[in-house]
Amino acid sequence: MPGFAPKIVLASPSIIFTSDKIIFARCVDKIIFVRYFNEKIICQHEQGDNCMPIRITTGSPAEGSEKYFPRPAITEKIWRKIGNGEHLQLTAPRRVGKTSILKHLVQQPREGYLVKYIIVQSVDQENEFYKRLFNELVEDKKIFGQLEGYFRQASKVVKDYINRISAIGTNEVTFDNSASLDYESELKQLIRAIDDGCEKIILEVDEFPHAVENILKLDVRAGIHFLQSTREFRQDDRLSRKVQFIFTGSIGLGNIVKKIGQSNLIMDLAPVPVSPLSPEEAEFLIKEIVQGLKKFHNIDLPITETCIAYILEKIDWLIPYYIQIMIDELCDIYEEGLPINNQAVDEALLRIVKNKYKHDNYFEHWKSRLKISFDDLAQYNLAREVLNLLAMNQSIDKAVFHDLGIKHEVAEPQYVQGVLEYDGYINEHEGRFCFNSPILKAWWYKNVAI
Repeated sequence: MPGFAPKIVLASPSIIFTSDKIIFARCVDKIIFVRYFNEKIICQHEQGDNCMPIRITTGSPAEGSEKYFPRPAITEKIWRKIGNGEHLQLTAPRRVGKTSILKHLVQQPREGYLVKYIIVQSVDQENEFYKRLFNELVEDKKIFGQLEGYFRQASKVVKDYINRISAIGTNEVTFDNSASLDYESELKQLIRAIDDGCEKIILEVDEFPHAVENILKLDVRAGIHFLQSTREFRQDDRLSRKVQFIFTGSIGLGNIVKKIGQSNLIMDLAPVPVSPLSPEEAEFLIKEIVQGLKKFHNIDLPITETCIAYILEKIDWLIPYYIQIMIDELCDIYEEGLPINNQAVDEALLRIVKNKYKHDNYFEHWKSRLKISFDDLAQYNLAREVLNLLAMNQSIDKAVFHDLGIKHEVAEPQYVQGVLEYDGYINEHEGRFCFNSPILKAWWYKNVAI
């Protein structure tokens, strides 16, 4: 086994950096588990092939040491770009693991940083967006602690300076919720009041593209102004010294701004793509889930290396969600007294596609999302026909996509192509398109195409 882990005593998950490796370590039942990472997972020390037990999570984001599978290459890239002072856009389709990564950063921040997670999916007004950020900051005890001395020394000034504050106590600030305020201005004032020596605040804004889309639907000019104001906020050096943003969402911000001809308003965001797992990572995740079944549920799932390889081949697009639901289905099959082999994997895939009660909400999102992404009927019809053809064929030539664009009288079929690619439906390789996920392809064929 290559590598050697130093002796470590841990009470909680940690990431340790050496000159040439990233080491993730965790203590479970007084046993220390260590993972080595370079570009690929190399090995695990201390317990040989034993893996860190992980619980199956198919609903809410995987959060906490018993659920989260670390993505050190991605988190290291995030921290490197944060260290360079950049504002980021975390890009990936839904269920690839973006939110889990964000919540891991909250729980395991680097020294000198305070990370806050905010979801803004329902926001449909610019002022409401800034109100959410304002409330998240000023109601945080740690941030209040940074400002407490400032509040105590200048309560009257602060009341005039930050109009929402109606009273200042020993351990809290009382707010006047009746006041009608410009929360963008209030937020800027609040951030400027934070001492330069305090921890830098990282604001993770989840589903930001949804908020942009919501505002655009009500008023295009208001939506463009919202994009302009958030860009101006990021460009203000006095604010960026104290606050940086990470934006993400399950729909493509780039697609939205391109549609309205405003791509320049997000050009300052450094993209950080969240890719599917590598085969090595996916194999490791499967083994950790199997260990979790044994530790947490006393289920000893007899899964062989050959069976694992077959699972990876059948899933192909190795996002954590597909791996989790596959092992969950195999667990059900095992509890029914059936052997776990390649035939069981095929049966699990059939159940995933056919079971309307367990997984249909996830797959229906891909279908319903098309109408939201393409409010133009011609674009929607083009996208749907392309996906139907792909569900019935291995792949289609790029020229077919172009011809279908002419058939549906779509002026810019490249836009439809870009949305389908970014949102995770399809990919292009050597001039041919195919579904990213064989599982989604099978579901689409059964429930949409025929």
